[in-house]
Amino acid sequence: MIWVNLGSFTLLLGVMFALFTSIAAFYAAQKRNDLIPLVKLGGTLTNLLVLVAFIALLVVLVNDLFYVRYVAHHSNSQLPIFYKISAAWGGHEGSLLFWALLLGIWNQIFQRWAKSLTPGLALNALGVLHAVMTGFLLFILAGSSPFTLIDPAPPEGADLNPLLQDIGLVIHPPFLYLGYVGTTHVFALSLAALITGEAGRAWASSCRPWALAAWGFLSIGILIGSMWAYYELGWGGWWFWDPVENASLMPWFCLTALIHCLLVA
Repeated sequence: MIWVNLGSFTLLLGVMFALFTSIAAFYAAQKRNDLIPLVKLGGTLTNLLVLVAFIALLVVLVNDLFYVRYVAHHSNSQLPIFYKISAAWGGHEGSLLFWALLLGIWNQIFQRWAKSLTPGLALNALGVLHAVMTGFLLFILAGSSPFTLIDPAPPEGADLNPLLQDIGLVIHPPFLYLGYVGTTHVFALSLAALITGEAGRAWASSCRPWALAAWGFLSIGILIGSMWAYYELGWGGWWFWDPVENASLMPWFCLTALIHCLLVA
């Protein structure tokens, strides 16, 4: 039970720190450079809290704590350890927390990289990023928490979807999510440029590595997903124009066009 409580508590704290950091970043952008260390500290603490929450989810999955609804619905005691771990992103609630974790990792990298930006652009971008994190964590807490309890607890879990018991689940979603989450930083830089009026060549140069990274991860994720669908689902082809597939293809097209624009800017 301690891990369940820890996961829920860190998510709650994460929302508070993310909201505080977002507000502080926007406020610091108004020529309050003395608040920059506070913004960095708040961002780091937010990311660490999300990491702890995800570790708590992994612990309850690996230890077969079936009084947690997510574990009871997406795992069982007979699953190999790597499928128990990948079950963390095999269901709705867990995948949202995994998404928040990846966003936190990207945010931490961005926070260190942002030293190369002007203070106004960096702080406004960080404000946007932590506002997005606040929204994600609020959504998880409001109705998609992976730490919800079930009573009475079943003696055994319902098992992970058989179609997901494949190496594809272990590697496909992380790459795809890294691509999705990477676009958040292009979005944040774009909004920051609109706020500060710095949408010039320097902004295009700063966006380029983030767009390329997101495009690269998304490309790998789509490729792995196509291979997985071909041999696992038996669709008889690499692409079936399924809505789930198209949901990853549309951002890929947008990123491809954006990268072209950034390269010629």
